[in-house]
Amino acid sequence: MAMQLFKIEEVNIIVFSIFSKYKNINGLSSSLQKIIAAIAVNFLEYSHCCGMKQSKYTKRALDILDSLTEEPNNCFAKLMKSYYQNVFDSNAKEAKKILDFLSKNGMSEIVSKIKYK
Repeated sequence: MAMQLFKIEEVNIIVFSIFSKYKNINGLSSSLQKIIAAIAVNFLEYSHCCGMKQSKYTKRALDILDSLTEEPNNCFAKLMKSYYQNVFDSNAKEAKKILDFLSKNGMSEIVSKIKYK
């Protein structure tokens, strides 16, 4: 949440440093995995809101989320990875499908906070 207090260039460096420290997310405790995944999702949202295109920073966040194991507790993070991958690939139709799915499944408040452009 504090990302918005900084310029995107500063956030890039901070987040990339975190991701470099925790390269193997699946080797971490469940609670630390959730924290790193949440940082990645929030970073992708902030990057998108700042008008950033896919970069080495956003790619690293996407890679972290992509590497999460296929477990129920990783479902939301993996959905958001797919959403942001579509956003950065300019695939609005597929991105909207994910938002529609989330809305239809009781997450409309979360969807209202996502800034799709």
